Amino acid sequence: MSVALITVGLAATLSGCVAAALGWLPPWLSGHVARPRAWGIGMVGIGLFTLAQVPSLRERITDAGSVVSAVPFVVLVAGLAGLALSGGRPGRRPAR
Repeated sequence: MSVALITVGLAATLSGCVAAALGWLPPWLSGHVARPRAWGIGMVGIGLFTLAQVPSLRERITDAGSVVSAVPFVVLVAGLAGLALSGGRPGRRPAR
């Protein structure tokens, strides 16, 4: 389980870093994502949250205190917000 979490977390974090820094998207997403940098920031958040779920890291996070144990969930929400903001076209109003 830890190997899968680390693999998914690293893949999401690395692809997010590349998208946030360079604006590059995987080919299957290029037609669907309007803001690649926002998508990249969202993927970094999702990847870091996934890495924080590795059991050895989770023990260290929860041992640091109750306030610090909420940080991975704040990172998750920020990542989801980044992904949500990446889909809309800039300058368009939503249909009514």
